[in-house]
Amino acid sequence: MVLNDIELLVDPFPHVLFKYAYDEWVMPQIWEELNFLCYWDKLLDPEQSGSAFTKDKQLLKQNGCVWLDDIYAQPNLSNILRATNEFQTRQLWQICQQHPHWYFNKAQINYTSNLISYYENGGYYKPHNDQAYFTCLTWFFKKPKAFAGGDLYFPEYDYKVECKHNSRILFPSRIVHEVDEITMNPSMLTNKLGRFCYSQFFSLIPMQQSISKDYFNVRYIV
Repeated sequence: MVLNDIELLVDPFPHVLFKYAYDEWVMPQIWEELNFLCYWDKLLDPEQSGSAFTKDKQLLKQNGCVWLDDIYAQPNLSNILRATNEFQTRQLWQICQQHPHWYFNKAQINYTSNLISYYENGGYYKPHNDQAYFTCLTWFFKKPKAFAGGDLYFPEYDYKVECKHNSRILFPSRIVHEVDEITMNPSMLTNKLGRFCYSQFFSLIPMQQSISKDYFNVRYIV
Protein backbone atom coordinates (compact mmCIF):
# COMPACT_ATOMS: atom_id res chain seq x y z
CA MET A 1 0.00 0.00 0.00
CA VAL A 2 1.36 3.45 -0.94
CA LEU A 3 0.15 6.67 0.72
CA ASN A 4 1.75 9.94 -0.42
CA ASP A 5 5.27 8.53 -0.82
CA ILE A 6 4.78 6.24 2.19
CA GLU A 7 4.83 2.47 1.56
CA LEU A 8 3.03 0.21 4.04
CA LEU A 9 4.74 -3.16 3.52
CA VAL A 10 4.26 -6.66 4.89
CA ASP A 11 7.07 -8.47 3.06
CA PRO A 12 9.58 -9.67 3.96
CA PHE A 13 8.34 -8.41 7.35
CA PRO A 14 5.94 -5.61 8.36
CA HIS A 15 7.57 -2.19 7.94
CA VAL A 16 7.01 1.26 6.51
CA LEU A 17 9.23 3.18 4.07
CA PHE A 18 9.06 6.97 3.81
CA LYS A 19 10.51 8.54 0.67
CA TYR A 20 10.72 11.92 2.39
CA ALA A 21 10.79 12.38 6.17
CA TYR A 22 10.77 16.19 6.35
CA ASP A 23 9.70 19.05 4.09
CA GLU A 24 12.57 20.89 2.45
CA TRP A 25 11.76 24.15 4.20
CA VAL A 26 12.56 22.64 7.61
CA MET A 27 15.85 21.01 6.57
CA PRO A 28 18.02 24.10 7.27
CA GLN A 29 16.82 24.05 10.88
CA ILE A 30 17.56 20.34 11.20
CA TRP A 31 21.06 20.82 9.77
CA GLU A 32 21.65 23.70 12.17
CA GLU A 33 21.06 21.37 15.11
CA LEU A 34 22.97 18.40 13.62
CA ASN A 35 25.99 20.62 12.97
CA PHE A 36 25.79 21.99 16.51
CA LEU A 37 25.73 18.50 18.03
CA CYS A 38 28.34 16.91 15.75
CA TYR A 39 31.53 17.47 17.72
CA TRP A 40 33.41 14.51 19.12
CA ASP A 41 33.62 16.14 22.54
CA LYS A 42 29.80 16.28 22.61
CA LEU A 43 29.05 12.85 21.13
CA LEU A 44 29.01 9.83 23.43
CA ASP A 45 31.14 6.81 22.63
CA PRO A 46 29.41 3.41 22.09
CA GLU A 47 29.71 2.33 25.73
CA GLN A 48 28.27 5.58 27.06
CA SER A 49 25.38 5.72 24.58
CA GLY A 50 23.91 2.28 25.33
CA SER A 51 25.32 0.09 22.57
CA ALA A 52 24.08 -3.43 21.99
CA PHE A 53 26.72 -6.01 22.88
CA THR A 54 27.55 -9.68 22.48
CA LYS A 55 27.23 -12.33 25.16
CA ASP A 56 30.88 -11.78 26.04
CA LYS A 57 30.26 -8.03 26.43
CA GLN A 58 31.84 -6.91 23.15
CA LEU A 59 30.30 -3.69 21.83
CA LEU A 60 28.59 -4.01 18.46
CA LYS A 61 28.85 -0.47 17.12
CA GLN A 62 31.37 2.20 16.26
CA ASN A 63 29.86 5.69 16.08
CA GLY A 64 29.18 8.78 18.14
CA CYS A 65 25.75 9.43 19.67
CA VAL A 66 23.73 11.87 21.71
CA TRP A 67 20.33 11.34 23.34
CA LEU A 68 18.16 14.36 22.61
CA ASP A 69 16.03 13.53 25.65
CA ASP A 70 19.07 14.07 27.88
CA ILE A 71 19.84 17.47 26.37
CA TYR A 72 16.43 19.12 26.18
CA ALA A 73 14.32 19.48 29.29
CA GLN A 74 11.98 21.42 26.99
CA PRO A 75 11.64 19.48 23.71
CA ASN A 76 10.35 22.53 21.83
CA LEU A 77 13.88 23.98 22.05
CA SER A 78 15.10 21.24 19.71
CA ASN A 79 14.61 21.95 16.00
CA ILE A 80 14.56 18.20 15.33
CA LEU A 81 12.04 17.31 18.02
CA ARG A 82 9.83 20.22 17.07
CA ALA A 83 9.89 19.20 13.40
CA THR A 84 9.09 15.60 14.39
CA ASN A 85 6.20 16.38 16.71
CA GLU A 86 3.56 15.97 14.00
CA PHE A 87 4.91 12.53 13.12
CA GLN A 88 5.09 11.32 16.72
CA THR A 89 1.70 12.65 17.81
CA ARG A 90 -0.51 12.18 14.73
CA GLN A 91 1.01 10.67 11.60
CA LEU A 92 2.37 7.57 13.32
CA TRP A 93 -1.07 6.67 14.66
CA GLN A 94 -2.66 7.12 11.24
CA ILE A 95 -0.05 4.88 9.67
CA CYS A 96 -0.55 2.18 12.28
CA GLN A 97 -4.32 2.21 11.81
CA GLN A 98 -3.99 1.85 8.04
CA HIS A 99 -1.21 -0.71 7.96
CA PRO A 100 -2.53 -4.17 6.95
CA HIS A 101 -0.36 -6.09 9.43
CA TRP A 102 -1.57 -6.70 12.96
CA TYR A 103 1.78 -5.71 14.50
CA PHE A 104 1.05 -2.17 13.36
CA ASN A 105 -2.73 -1.88 13.53
CA LYS A 106 -2.80 -3.37 17.06
CA ALA A 107 0.16 -1.34 18.31
CA GLN A 108 0.04 0.39 21.69
CA ILE A 109 2.84 2.82 22.51
CA ASN A 110 3.15 5.68 24.95
CA TYR A 111 6.82 6.59 25.12
CA THR A 112 9.49 7.74 22.67
CA SER A 113 13.24 8.11 23.11
CA ASN A 114 15.31 10.02 20.58
CA LEU A 115 18.92 9.37 19.56
CA ILE A 116 21.22 11.10 17.05
CA SER A 117 24.11 8.98 15.72
CA TYR A 118 27.00 10.03 13.53
CA TYR A 119 29.17 7.64 11.48
CA GLU A 120 32.45 8.45 9.75
CA ASN A 121 35.12 6.24 8.15
CA GLY A 122 35.10 2.81 9.79
CA GLY A 123 31.76 3.38 11.53
CA TYR A 124 29.34 0.45 11.71
CA TYR A 125 26.67 -1.27 13.78
CA LYS A 126 26.83 -5.07 13.76
CA PRO A 127 23.65 -7.23 13.87
CA HIS A 128 21.50 -6.38 16.89
CA ASN A 129 17.95 -5.63 17.94
CA ASP A 130 16.49 -2.87 20.09
CA GLN A 131 14.50 -2.80 23.31
CA ALA A 132 11.38 -1.09 22.03
CA TYR A 133 8.21 -1.87 20.08
CA PHE A 134 9.06 0.17 16.98
CA THR A 135 12.39 1.45 15.73
CA CYS A 136 12.23 4.43 13.37
CA LEU A 137 15.38 5.54 11.52
CA THR A 138 15.83 8.72 9.48
CA TRP A 139 19.03 9.38 7.54
CA PHE A 140 20.79 12.60 6.66
CA PHE A 141 23.97 13.40 4.78
CA LYS A 142 25.36 16.38 2.94
CA LYS A 143 25.46 16.35 -0.83
CA PRO A 144 27.34 15.32 -2.80
CA LYS A 145 27.51 12.14 -0.76
CA ALA A 146 31.03 11.80 0.68
CA PHE A 147 30.93 8.18 1.87
CA ALA A 148 30.14 4.66 0.76
CA GLY A 149 28.25 2.07 2.81
CA GLY A 150 25.93 2.92 5.68
CA ASP A 151 22.97 0.98 4.30
CA LEU A 152 20.57 -0.82 6.66
CA TYR A 153 20.60 -4.61 6.35
CA PHE A 154 18.29 -7.23 7.88
CA PRO A 155 20.37 -10.44 7.80
CA GLU A 156 17.57 -12.83 8.75
CA TYR A 157 15.67 -11.75 5.63
CA ASP A 158 18.60 -10.83 3.32
CA TYR A 159 16.88 -7.48 2.88
CA LYS A 160 18.71 -4.19 2.43
CA VAL A 161 17.38 -0.62 2.58
CA GLU A 162 19.58 2.00 0.99
CA CYS A 163 20.60 4.95 3.13
CA LYS A 164 19.04 7.89 1.27
CA HIS A 165 19.10 11.46 2.53
CA ASN A 166 15.89 12.49 4.35
CA SER A 167 14.33 9.04 4.01
CA ARG A 168 12.89 7.01 6.86
CA ILE A 169 12.03 3.45 7.84
CA LEU A 170 9.76 2.19 10.64
CA PHE A 171 9.95 -1.47 11.70
CA PRO A 172 9.53 -3.84 14.67
CA SER A 173 12.45 -3.30 17.01
CA ARG A 174 13.04 -6.99 17.71
CA ILE A 175 14.00 -7.70 14.10
CA VAL A 176 17.77 -8.04 13.82
CA HIS A 177 19.36 -5.28 11.77
CA GLU A 178 22.81 -3.84 11.08
CA VAL A 179 24.57 -0.87 9.48
CA ASP A 180 27.14 -1.51 6.74
CA GLU A 181 30.59 -0.13 7.49
CA ILE A 182 31.21 3.42 6.30
CA THR A 183 34.19 4.20 4.08
CA MET A 184 35.35 7.76 3.39
CA ASN A 185 38.31 9.48 1.80
CA PRO A 186 40.58 10.67 4.65
CA SER A 187 40.40 14.21 3.28
CA MET A 188 36.66 14.22 4.03
CA LEU A 189 37.00 13.39 7.72
CA THR A 190 36.10 15.79 10.57
CA ASN A 191 34.06 17.96 8.19
CA LYS A 192 30.66 16.55 9.24
CA LEU A 193 30.30 14.84 5.85
CA GLY A 194 29.47 11.39 7.22
CA ARG A 195 26.21 9.57 7.87
CA PHE A 196 23.73 11.01 10.39
CA CYS A 197 20.93 8.82 11.72
CA TYR A 198 18.01 9.98 13.85
CA SER A 199 16.61 6.99 15.77
CA GLN A 200 13.22 7.06 17.46
CA PHE A 201 12.39 4.17 19.78
CA PHE A 202 8.68 3.77 20.49
CA SER A 203 7.70 1.74 23.55
CA LEU A 204 4.76 0.84 25.77
CA ILE A 205 5.54 1.53 29.42
CA PRO A 206 3.00 0.36 32.02
CA MET A 207 1.49 3.36 33.77
CA GLN A 208 2.53 2.02 37.17
CA GLN A 209 6.14 1.69 35.99
CA SER A 210 8.33 4.61 36.99
CA ILE A 211 10.23 5.84 33.96
CA SER A 212 13.96 5.99 34.56
CA LYS A 213 16.83 6.72 32.22
CA ASP A 214 18.52 3.39 32.94
CA TYR A 215 15.45 1.49 31.76
CA PHE A 216 15.88 2.85 28.25
CA ASN A 217 19.65 2.55 28.10
CA VAL A 218 19.46 -1.24 28.21
CA ARG A 219 19.79 -2.97 24.82
CA TYR A 220 19.02 -6.57 24.04
CA ILE A 221 21.98 -8.87 23.60
CA VAL A 222 22.16 -10.67 20.26
